[in-house]
Amino acid sequence: MKLRTRFALLALALTLASLAGALFIDLHFEKQRLMEADRDYHVSSLTGLVQVAADSQVEFNEVFLLNYFKGVFADPGEFAYAVVLDNDGKVRMHTDVVRSKTAGLRGSPGPLGKPWNGPRWTGVGADSAVLDLVVEGRRVQDWSAPVVFGGRMVGEAHIGFDWAAHQARSEAAMAENRARLFWVGLGAVLLALAGAVWLARILGRQLGELHEGARLLGTGDLRHRVRATRTDEFGDLARAFNAMASELERLAEFKERTTASITHDLRAPLNVIKGHAEMLLSGAGGTPAEQKESAQVIFDNARRLASMADDMTDLAKLRLGRLSLEKRKVSPAGAVTSAVASMKVVADRLQVRLEAAAQASLPGVMADPGHLNRIIVNLIQNSLKFTPEGGRVRVSARAEAHHLRFSVSDSGIGMPAEKLKALFSLDPGPGTGPESGRGPAPSPRAPGRPLTAGLGLVICKELVEAHKGRIRASSEPGRGTEISFTIPLKDTPCSDAC
Repeated sequence: MKLRTRFALLALALTLASLAGALFIDLHFEKQRLMEADRDYHVSSLTGLVQVAADSQVEFNEVFLLNYFKGVFADPGEFAYAVVLDNDGKVRMHTDVVRSKTAGLRGSPGPLGKPWNGPRWTGVGADSAVLDLVVEGRRVQDWSAPVVFGGRMVGEAHIGFDWAAHQARSEAAMAENRARLFWVGLGAVLLALAGAVWLARILGRQLGELHEGARLLGTGDLRHRVRATRTDEFGDLARAFNAMASELERLAEFKERTTASITHDLRAPLNVIKGHAEMLLSGAGGTPAEQKESAQVIFDNARRLASMADDMTDLAKLRLGRLSLEKRKVSPAGAVTSAVASMKVVADRLQVRLEAAAQASLPGVMADPGHLNRIIVNLIQNSLKFTPEGGRVRVSARAEAHHLRFSVSDSGIGMPAEKLKALFSLDPGPGTGPESGRGPAPSPRAPGRPLTAGLGLVICKELVEAHKGRIRASSEPGRGTEISFTIPLKDTPCSDAC
């Protein structure tokens, strides 16, 4: 069963359940309302009779009482009988007097002035009393109340309500209400069914577009987009889908550019190795010193290729969170001195002055010594690559508020601000590929200049962030570049101010 069908059926089921509950509650309260209305009717009927009986007693006007009986009790309806008694229990007025045929309780064909042989009022201290009786085979509820004049009781009034007639009227009212609710419910069900069908079509169309979009993305059509004109959750989902498609398209383009860039960087050392190997194999390697130099170039570039492969592996591990750090307290001055010492030979070969500036009194920092050394060495290599002969590269460390800051600055060619944004990203953007870097590509006869595949700074960023630090760069064309990174003194991430 399709999701849209399930959703429509669920919506219909919830609507029906809610409707059934509403109808049940309505029937329950309608029954309560009818019961209260019946009680009010009984009370008001008895109250009216008591009032008229008292008024006629005051005015000594039995005709007034007789006319009331003729107007109210002539048609039996639910009234089995009605009677007004005096204090002696004798009948002042009875429904037999006004009806065409005898009915109810009576002592003789002429009940007026005779003792009443029916129930007497016993509700002492109450306004009215109710008794269940069986009169001439019929169930009757006798409602009675005292007739009071001048603060004293001068008689009593009784109304007998025919229970069968009362039940028939109540059932008729309930049947009418049930019929009304049935038609209301039927209309609601039809509307709910139509709404569910309409909702299923809307959902089906939206889900169909998303399904087709996902299918096209799966086939490689990364330029496909779905309509995102709605303002509800489907619109949000469509916009998220389009954003995902745009990101996939960007990543695909980035993958192509990155693959081309890495391939280019791999080709450079391979071409160097190939060129020097061909010279050696052809016997045109020159003097023994030149042959040794060519062998050194082959060795250096092969080692660089292995380093590039390690960089790509480590970058993948960093991105997946699988590269573990073995932190321990490290001396910042020792880390700077060690990194500078390892790159001193390369700097001398390039005729670039490499300096270290870090006080031994700096507080120790919790870091992975190997990875910290790798960060500093990578930054030194990057600076050496773009610093001309006679230039300077300076490595320093200093303590700040809550962290230590390591900096590598050079007097190289620098770079424009727009290139700084992509300096630590694998997505270099247009115009920042190997052909448009900060300096010229190394020549086959420049064995000492380090080669890079553009992964070094990206790995630096990942390693710094793995230490909960921050890395940033500042540069101006022709005035050199400074790259600095921070590592917190405590095991808490550096803030944006780092």
